[in-house]
Amino acid sequence: MTAKESEEQAIEAFKRLYQVTQALLGENGCPWDKAQTPLTMRSFLMEEMNEAIDAITECKPQHAKEELGDTLFNIMLTSALYTREGDFDISQVMNDIASKLIRRHPHIKFDSSLRNKDCPEMSEEGVGAQENTDIKTVLNRWDRIKENVEGRHAKSVLDSVPKGFPPLQKSYDYCNRAAKQGFDWPSEKEAREKFEEELKEVDETLKENNASHLEEEVGDVLFAMASWARKLGVDPVVALQGACNKFYKHYTSIEEKIKAEGASSSHPLPLSRINDLWR
Repeated sequence: MTAKESEEQAIEAFKRLYQVTQALLGENGCPWDKAQTPLTMRSFLMEEMNEAIDAITECKPQHAKEELGDTLFNIMLTSALYTREGDFDISQVMNDIASKLIRRHPHIKFDSSLRNKDCPEMSEEGVGAQENTDIKTVLNRWDRIKENVEGRHAKSVLDSVPKGFPPLQKSYDYCNRAAKQGFDWPSEKEAREKFEEELKEVDETLKENNASHLEEEVGDVLFAMASWARKLGVDPVVALQGACNKFYKHYTSIEEKIKAEGASSSHPLPLSRINDLWR
């Protein structure tokens, strides 16, 4: 298949999904879809994104294709709901992101037909030379364009991290943002020492019998762990998800054996026996 044929197929497929979505919201459409609002779609968007992430993590292309489709439909439906409320439509969503991508990639020579008044050829002072160098340079330029060209000034670099992120993701991203301004451990050794220091503080807090202080110190341990993981080049969110998947697979493999030995929530097996089955 040529690039042109692939493009034409993508356009036709998008048009088909757009028309299906419009039919669902039409006069004779689906009662469930028609009852939704942008606010009610939040949990569905989050659920579909997480399912797509699971499929990608499990290296299952066919499953990933399905879940990415579900995510794309939820984006399409949410955009259509905003259109119904008179705010914007899906074409504006796509044009805005296309302009942003062109604007933030001055090192890429885009065809002039892709540009509009929102993304002209850029040579803003301080943006950086328009050549592709390395990833770090590209990311730094991206941030400078956000601030110097788009005027996205924030009180803090941490404000760009979504408030709704799960705490582990937020702690990892906070560390990344702070590191860009030089607030970072010199190496993973110092980050690990901080993690170990926080563990010792938990041990000390256990002697106090103070639940609130203990919660605070355990939080510090988890934050320090995320910081250490980042210095190791590991995304703690992805790593923890992998550990959860591994635990699920292993535990469910012995669960029937545990039940077969007469265990229940009121009469659990001795831990030593469960450990024998676990090995």
